Amino acid sequence: MKSLKGLDMYRKVSTDHSQQTYKGGILTLIVGSLMVFLFFSEFQVFTTHNIIKETVISQESSMAQVRVNLDISIPRSPCMPVSLDQQDDVNKHILDSSEHLKKIRLNKYGEEIGTQFERTVDELKKALDNEEGCRIKGYILVSKLPGNFHISYHVAYNLIQALNPEYKNKLKLDHVIHNLSIGDEDITHLIESEFGASEILSVHNQTAEDLPQNTKHEYFMKIIPVEFINECNDQVTNTYQFSFIYSKSSMYGFIPAIYFRYDFENISMKYTKVDKKFGNFIVSLCAILGGFFAISGIINKLIN
Repeated sequence: MKSLKGLDMYRKVSTDHSQQTYKGGILTLIVGSLMVFLFFSEFQVFTTHNIIKETVISQESSMAQVRVNLDISIPRSPCMPVSLDQQDDVNKHILDSSEHLKKIRLNKYGEEIGTQFERTVDELKKALDNEEGCRIKGYILVSKLPGNFHISYHVAYNLIQALNPEYKNKLKLDHVIHNLSIGDEDITHLIESEFGASEILSVHNQTAEDLPQNTKHEYFMKIIPVEFINECNDQVTNTYQFSFIYSKSSMYGFIPAIYFRYDFENISMKYTKVDKKFGNFIVSLCAILGGFFAISGIINKLIN
């Protein structure tokens, strides 16, 4: 036992040789408060995950199909003459894409009134008199090549030419983009909630109005593949982010249109949510508590 006592690094001072002071009590309160504050601060840092951002060369094939989700309302144009067309740099041209899109007729109050219509001059005049609008909802597939998709009256050009100027002037492409996103929408919502991504993964409720003359609306999108890695649960998620720039111009003798021009970048972004180690938290905690305990001892000797 005597040899064991000889190893004691924490010798106790007899109460007969120690004295409590007001200065020591104040110092204890200050140091104790600071230690509690720093403990909770360090705990908050430990529970907040780090996100590491990297840029890498994209390995995706240029012929891969990418899904573009659309939900757009055109309140001052009936569905009958409206079409969504696709075009890319290899001369692929799809007129009135409708495989995964639906056109929903809207009354003048913005309420949905069905999807059935006939492309005739009389029906178009009737729809214009009733101030019908249109909502285009669904998705299209595009190749990973520069191109565009546009909403216009190209498919019904002859129909519109048969209208008198009074009815032609009623056709307007004022619009509201309720949603525009690229890739799986469920994945987009998951990324926005888990990673708090500040980059544009989707566009909601953006409005644009026509100019007095025929208006060409243009949206320019630079699309970048993105990989999100969550080390906390070993989950890897792939989606797309994009920049979004809008402009409009007057075009005399031009059929009004809404263009979405896109291009895919050759780089890819990689976001990794890092899971912090419990051992590192304990080391930091011991450094904080031990450091304050040592400093408080020095301060106590100086003020006494």
